[in-house]
Formats: sequence, structure tokens, C-alpha cells
Amino acid sequence: MGYFSSAPRSVATTPSDSPVLAAQVVNKKLDLWLRRLERAHELLDQQGVALYTWRKGQDVMVEAEGIIKEALQEMGRDKGEAHREP
Repeated sequence: MGYFSSAPRSVATTPSDSPVLAAQVVNKKLDLWLRRLERAHELLDQQGVALYTWRKGQDVMVEAEGIIKEALQEMGRDKGEAHREP
């Protein structure tokens, strides 16, 4: 018998580099991350802290701009208006 076999391989019984096991590892990592994220939300919500997550870095910029604009409005300054000392 040579290195390659013409017999079909069973995906469920393949070694550790199999697609099934790789998917299980990814799913386990994702599951653990989601649990940690949920716990972080619980802890931070109790302290009044918002926790945000993003899939892409560009999403962070849009959200950050919105937070800054809102904070500036709360401070009594509108977009483009210079800060004046009393």
C-alpha cells in the first residue's frame, strides 16, 4: 500500500488535523470568548461602563467619533465652535 489510499476517509475518525476537530476547537475558543465577554458585560454594566465590540477597525472610528461628538455637546460645545474661557 502506498502513501495515498484510494479508500474514502471518514471525516469523523480522522486525526487531530481533521476539519471536524478543527471546527470543534474553533467553536470551543469562540464559546469561551463569548462567555468571557458576557461576564465582562455583567461586571461593567454594574459599574455603569459600556463595553463595545467590533469586527473591523473602521467600525471603531465611527463609534469613537459619535462618542466624542456626544461628549462635546454635553460639555456645551457644538461642532466647529471654539472653546472660550470665562
